[in-house]
Amino acid sequence: MDIDDERVLRGEPSLADRTLYWSNREFSYMLSKWSMKDTPYGDVLIGCVYDMSSQSKIRAELQKSEIRFRSIWEASREPMCLTDERGIILAVNPAFARMVAQPISVLDGSDVAMLFRPEQQAAIHGWIEGHFATREGGAFSEIELNFADGRSGTFDISVTFIEIPGQPMQLLSLFRDVTERQRINRDLAEAVRVAREMASKAEMLSAAKSQFLANMSHEIRTPLNGIMGMTGLTLQTKLEPDQREYLELVESSAESLLVLVNDVLDFSKVRRR
Repeated sequence: MDIDDERVLRGEPSLADRTLYWSNREFSYMLSKWSMKDTPYGDVLIGCVYDMSSQSKIRAELQKSEIRFRSIWEASREPMCLTDERGIILAVNPAFARMVAQPISVLDGSDVAMLFRPEQQAAIHGWIEGHFATREGGAFSEIELNFADGRSGTFDISVTFIEIPGQPMQLLSLFRDVTERQRINRDLAEAVRVAREMASKAEMLSAAKSQFLANMSHEIRTPLNGIMGMTGLTLQTKLEPDQREYLELVESSAESLLVLVNDVLDFSKVRRR
């Protein structure tokens, strides 16, 4: 701003700031203080000039840092909540407001525990008090939260302490909704259980089938051996040519059947191993 001439003429000090550009393109931010003094030599304009360049740069960097932090805070998809040691909400981001289905204007200054069902409020207060007592943050997995409006969800929660000079300690809590991930893991575990159960049943069924084949093979082979034995003995007796031909055909068929039965028995032994 420019020097306030009227203030100076009244004898009151006037402040003025200037940004000065030098030949090397560097610039300085100057703050000047001007006042009119009555002296034996007449009115004298007295001015003091202060170089505020470093302070101006620091202020500009702080503004950039605040804008950057605010952008991250507002744009984050992860719900974040800043509370004091009593559980009073100091700040929340839009994602947290969506999580609890409340506008930010209502959440600021309210008790965070009141956002959850009555049976969980004492535990939340104890959670906050415990962290402030130990001054330790941490990460906690699959915490079940029951909201006051009846909704429920499972969250991974990370907490850390924020220290701002001249202000009390603040607790920052970051929430990550893992409800869907937990459901998928639960469904996957159930699918694995069912698959193992089906594999076990299939193995038992296969073993029973192999045992059935082995039993049947033994049951068939016993009378078959009898047929072959009696056919062989009959062939050693005096027979008509056509009778011998018929019995030799019976013997040949019985031997073929015996080979098949033995193959089935061998197969059932392999399946049982």
